[in-house]
Amino acid sequence: MLRIVIAILGFYLLGPIQLTAAAENNNSSSLFSTRFTHGDGEYEISSVRLPWFKARNLCRSLGKDLVSIESSAENIAILSAISSFSTESFWSAGTRLYSEDVNYFYWDSTGLSVDSYTNWAPGQPDDSHDYVRIWHEYDHQWDAAPHSYELLFICEWHPCV
Repeated sequence: MLRIVIAILGFYLLGPIQLTAAAENNNSSSLFSTRFTHGDGEYEISSVRLPWFKARNLCRSLGKDLVSIESSAENIAILSAISSFSTESFWSAGTRLYSEDVNYFYWDSTGLSVDSYTNWAPGQPDDSHDYVRIWHEYDHQWDAAPHSYELLFICEWHPCV
């Protein structure tokens, strides 16, 4: 029964290609390569690349959300966890999707402004894109990227909250 539920969920969220990998392993662990903690948060780094909306929806289907980086300490923990991914970029929950102000990015997972802590790459954010990736080309600083890029992503959850 679980295999059928995973297959149906995978088809609607990920499409047929990613469905096969998730269904064959009969659990979500095949979708993630690394798990780590920071404070009261738990994090998982994906092993599959998805566009922003599919990454967000996959995290949410598992009771998690894309990562929102709200402090320097949290950013350091994430950078440490992804240090072996030197050529990979990652989706975060950062967006300005529903914002009328082109300079206002917020965490889709919390609704809070990203302004409490930022780690933008030089010249970022620019006016051309609406989703925040953790960009490997600038030592994993942030930049605004198109939602269609297929990137690894980090899911976050707080089980004690």
